[in-house]
Amino acid sequence: MVSLKDLDRKDRMILSELDKDCRQSNAEIARKLKLGKHAVSYRIAQLEKNRAIRNYYAIIDMSCLGWQSYRVYLKLRPMERDDYSKLTDYLVNSRSTWWVGEMDGEWNLGVVVWVPSHYEFEKFWTPFSKKFQQFIEKNLVSVYLRFNSFSYAFLSNDTSKRKKYVTGEGKRKKVDENDLKILNVVAGRARLGTVEIAKETGLSPIQVSYRIRKLIKDGVIKGFRANISLDDLTIYKADFQLKSIRKRKEMFSFALNEKWSGYVDESIGFAEFELEVLCPTYQEFKGIIERFKSRFFSEIDRYQFEIYSRVLKIRYF
Repeated sequence: MVSLKDLDRKDRMILSELDKDCRQSNAEIARKLKLGKHAVSYRIAQLEKNRAIRNYYAIIDMSCLGWQSYRVYLKLRPMERDDYSKLTDYLVNSRSTWWVGEMDGEWNLGVVVWVPSHYEFEKFWTPFSKKFQQFIEKNLVSVYLRFNSFSYAFLSNDTSKRKKYVTGEGKRKKVDENDLKILNVVAGRARLGTVEIAKETGLSPIQVSYRIRKLIKDGVIKGFRANISLDDLTIYKADFQLKSIRKRKEMFSFALNEKWSGYVDESIGFAEFELEVLCPTYQEFKGIIERFKSRFFSEIDRYQFEIYSRVLKIRYF
């Protein structure tokens, strides 16, 4: 594994380009950064080897396919390690869960669920809560409206050229079996070439190129990113209960201009403004929160924060 401080400027700039569009070629990255193509290829290979890049993924807006998103927070009672493993294994192995993470703070586990309907959510939630109710002190279920993610500005130290991806608000789009084949391939291997995708899907390269462009145009695919993992960065989440939402637009602008910010969640049934940051120290996180509180003090009722200590599951499609 690699830490942010171990990366030189060239590595950071290459990661920044892959974070914004991992399907661009090494030659394109080299041209943008004024580096040699072979140097870029070598550095990317080293970043992959050292697990600074875990994989490449497509941002797929499942709402365009008619799916709904829910988030579950769990506060657990003291329990034996074996019982904890059974509970987390259940969540990780469920086909309904897309993200499972361990948390420190008010909650112990966070779970993101994507399902075709609220009836399907009930099919997930009822058996789980009955099976493990003795271990659950409290839970909170909220409905995700939108999930706003930003390209990482800390790699380039430039917030002016960030990309913003919004999922959860898409209108239903018509996709067929071949579209689904492509989505299955690029979901977690987004840097595969067109020819390789064609071989796996049984389509021609021309068909693959056309369908990917159409999926992007229709908003089913929002972008292509690298899953970057650095040892010295931790995910912190601040949840603000607001007296008024009249300055939410300015709050989004604040988030975009903070180089460590990564996500803003929008949900029904929880906080009015939810900010996630990826930064190296608690003091850095605290500084962001203090700047936010200072700027929007008249709008804030109260807030709480959590620290994501470990991600147990990520599913892309």
